[in-house]
Amino acid sequence: DYSIFEALLQDEAILQECRLYLACVRLLDWDISEPLSEMMTTEWVASRQQDLKDHGDSGRKLHSDMFQLWLTLARLLSVSYGETKATQERWDEMRQIERLRLRRLDTLVTP
Repeated sequence: DYSIFEALLQDEAILQECRLYLACVRLLDWDISEPLSEMMTTEWVASRQQDLKDHGDSGRKLHSDMFQLWLTLARLLSVSYGETKATQERWDEMRQIERLRLRRLDTLVTP
């Protein structure tokens, strides 16, 4: 039910606060430590290999630019918490959200 969001979108003061928030968060620096970066890359490679095993070349869900999407989602999730560094916790949270999204896509595509 999106009625609460629709009501909020009608409030100009709330919209202005959201715009200000989004403008500020875009300016935040965001950093990934070397060990976390290596872990993210290793996890990405393992996920791509599993995807290839599960779906073959023709049905792959994880195309090559998905890693950039994952990094962007992790950054947005982190800054939404006011954090300026990548953490294992936010990475894991992003991965869980992404698994749910891909599962929903499967239900839309599967006849």
